[in-house]
Formats: sequence, C-alpha cells, structure tokens
Amino acid sequence: MAHKPNMGNPGRWLKHVDDGQIFQHTDNLAKHPKMEEVTEKEAFPERFLTSKQKTRESELDLSTDPKAVEKAKPKKATKAALASDASKGLDKKK
Repeated sequence: MAHKPNMGNPGRWLKHVDDGQIFQHTDNLAKHPKMEEVTEKEAFPERFLTSKQKTRESELDLSTDPKAVEKAKPKKATKAALASDASKGLDKKK
C-alpha cells in the first residue's frame, strides 16, 4: 500500500500566533495550541488589494533616469558638518 502525502485541506489556512507564519491547513497542525485558522484574505492580503491600493503613487522618485539619480545624490559633506550632525542631542560636558 502506497503512502499518500498529506497535502492539506484546500482553501483553509493556519497562522502561528507567535510569528504569524502561514501554513496550509492539515488536521495535525490544526491540533497545535499555537495555531489558529484564518481566512484566505487574512493569510494573503496582497491577493485582495483594492484598485486604489494597486495604483497608489509612490512619494519617492523611483525612476532610473540618470538625471534624476544624479540630482538625488547627496551633496558632499564636510567633516565638521558631519561631526556636528552626529553630535546633535548629546549632553555637553559639565
């Protein structure tokens, strides 16, 4: 008699309560006290994005246009400017 692998129950999902990892529902995993059954929408929210979420514009310029990349490069900072910026918020010696 051939062993049939346990492929789980289609359309059912389990989530580990501590780390949020998603598993396909199996009877053995469902018995585990740290597993809870979740809907497909809870397990895979990226599959259920609204049209507004899919077309949302990024606030950052993500283009690879060489002119935009050159413009986005930081200006060369001096050692004094870096040191003063790094020490902001530190208590002064008393």
